[in-house]
Amino acid sequence: MRKTQIGTFVAPAENLTDFDTVKSGFQMNLPNIPMHILMFIWDFFAKMSDRYAFEALVHILYDTTTQKYTMRVPKQELTHTSVNSVMDEDYPEHLIHVMDIHSHNTMPAEFSPIDDDDEKPTRLYAVMGRLDKVLPDIKVRAGCAGKFIPVEPSDVFDVKNNSFPYPKTWDEQIVLPKPKDIPALPEGKKRFFRVGAKI
Repeated sequence: MRKTQIGTFVAPAENLTDFDTVKSGFQMNLPNIPMHILMFIWDFFAKMSDRYAFEALVHILYDTTTQKYTMRVPKQELTHTSVNSVMDEDYPEHLIHVMDIHSHNTMPAEFSPIDDDDEKPTRLYAVMGRLDKVLPDIKVRAGCAGKFIPVEPSDVFDVKNNSFPYPKTWDEQIVLPKPKDIPALPEGKKRFFRVGAKI
């Protein structure tokens, strides 16, 4: 178990039978990532896929000074099947590195053995694939001590679409059905029950 500013990571461990009742999982401590962040990244990945059929990488960060999420695209060499990224220096302390998200262009959103080797730091990881579809596929996992915990995207992304509210004037076009009256019992059919009586 590791507790960070991002959340609590509980990853499976080997040869610890005394703790077999502890379930692996991830609990987010930060607010969920807004949907517009994911939309920006999707657009970037789709352009890289459409133009070059390349994969790409984006870092999602949480700024503790503004209490908002932001994104960074590190320097990277791209190919059809890989991303080689090198950070010249670490992010400043007020930026929490929450997630690495990369694309698999038109291939399925599945973590590869290369991803397993690269994704060692304790943080969230996501892969977006099938960018040739109307809606791409996405998978998310939490990485902890070289172990991986599957995570539902809805547990880390704000899938309620609060970033894109529909116009309230649409509500004026909605006509709700009137509630139906409860039918009355026919005369002479009333039943009375005593408290505690068997029915």
